Order: sequence, then C-alpha cells, then structure tokens
Amino acid sequence: MPFPGGRLLLDFDRRIPLRITFYGLLALSLCIAALEWAREQTFDQIVLESKPIAYYRFEEVEGETITDSSGNGFDALINMNGILRVDGLVGGGIQFSGDGMVVLGLTMNPTDPEGDGLNEGLNDFSIELLIQPNSDAPQQVFVAQMNGTGYGRSNLLITANGQYGSFLGGETTDSDVAPFVGTWNHLIFTYDGGLGWETMRFYINGDLAGTGFLLPESADGNWVLGSHKGGAIQFFTGLLDEVAFYDFRLDDPDGDDDTSDSLVLTHAEAALGTDRPPTLSRSPAQSTAR
Repeated sequence: MPFPGGRLLLDFDRRIPLRITFYGLLALSLCIAALEWAREQTFDQIVLESKPIAYYRFEEVEGETITDSSGNGFDALINMNGILRVDGLVGGGIQFSGDGMVVLGLTMNPTDPEGDGLNEGLNDFSIELLIQPNSDAPQQVFVAQMNGTGYGRSNLLITANGQYGSFLGGETTDSDVAPFVGTWNHLIFTYDGGLGWETMRFYINGDLAGTGFLLPESADGNWVLGSHKGGAIQFFTGLLDEVAFYDFRLDDPDGDDDTSDSLVLTHAEAALGTDRPPTLSRSPAQSTAR
C-alpha cells in the first residue's frame, strides 16, 4: 500500500527545482534593482555633499527647464535640440545628435572660479560628468564657454588627435585616452589654478589619464554643453549625464597639493561601481588643433 500522501510528496519533490529557480531569479532581480537604486541615490548624494557650484542631472522632460540641482540657481537658459529624459547612467540623461547645444546659467571664470578676485583664493576648479560618445570623430566639443568680456574656450572635447582633451588656455592638451564609443565613462577634469602656467589633470573612470600645463585666460561668458561656444560648429554626438562644476580640485579638495584626500575614486565608484571598466590608454600624437 502506498505511503499516505506519497503523491503529494512526489509532486512536491518535482516542484522544488522550479520553485528554487523562480524565487532565485526573483531575488536576483530585486537585488539588481536595489543596487541600481542605491547607486543612483549614492552618486547624487556624493556629488551634492562635495558642494558643486552647479550640477545638472537632466531628470526633466521635454519642455521643462534644465535645473541646477546645486541650489545655486544656475539653471539652463537655452536647450537647442538636446533630447531630455533619455536613459542616462544615473537616472535620466541628455542626448545630442550633432546639432544641439545647451547654454547654462553658469558664468564661472576659469581664472577666478571662486568669484573672490583674481589674486584671491586658490582659483582651482573641476568639471565632472558621465559621457557616452556615439562617435569618435575629432573636434567634438562637449563642454565650452562663451567669451563674455574675455575669451572662452572649448574646455572639454574629442581633440583632432581623437583623444579626450581640452583647449583651455588656447592650446590643445590631449589626455592619454581615446573615447569609448557606445560606453558610459566617468570623466573628471581638474585645474590647479594660479597666475602662471599651471597643471590640468584628466581622470577617466577614477584613473589619472593625462596631464598638461597651461596659462589661464579670463572669460565670464555662459558655459555651454554639446557644441563649440558659438553653437554652430564642432557639435557632440552622444549622451551626457550628471554634469557638475566645482570651484576646487576634486583630486585635492583642501588645495594643499596633497592628493591623499582626493574624491576622484569615491565619485567614480559611486557612478560605476567598484568593478570599474578599465581605462584604455593610447599615446597622443602631436596636436594639430587650432
């Protein structure tokens, strides 16, 4: 005679693998969602705790003003063809299709980022952003500044040599890294301010990715995303997210030239996770940008 309940036990045994698989996948999905939520919350909190002077998250929908999340009121003034609320790395992002630009309310002067006078303070500054280029074509500007009463430059771009770089100071400085087309990367640019030739540094995914030296130029025009300062040439094709400006160096927050207090890796890992993608280097050729 069969053991009472034997069929029930047999059915239960047959269903164990299915139940384990279903609940295992559900738990894994919930864990992934929780990690994504935590990363999003952590990154913007870390940025805000670092006290940027302007911070653009691109969480708006079409027709809304791109707001400055720092609370300092430097909202965007113009959005020409930038597509909002596309998927960014952290929440929403903004997409540029080779014909767009955003004019920000920020007018930070590279020679006086703190706004306390040219000969006052450290005059350091940093720019931080998440970038996914959809083309590695040269001369794509993604952060620039209008002239104002000085001479603004293409401060972050894909240079004529196909590297991430800068035209700050009126000369092209290449980083050691070429764009990762179709891939999100975390980029920090820092400038060690002063009255003479000073150091700029590029960090990609938390790693130092090149340095240069330049003599700063004064400009107090509006900062621009997605194109050359004039909005007519050198357009960027790709996505940007979480663009922040600081009036200090993220790799030396207290300005004592000791980088043991650097925030670069903390920010990169908050954006990308501790398993950051590798930073691939390529030796830049002699610059031909003008």
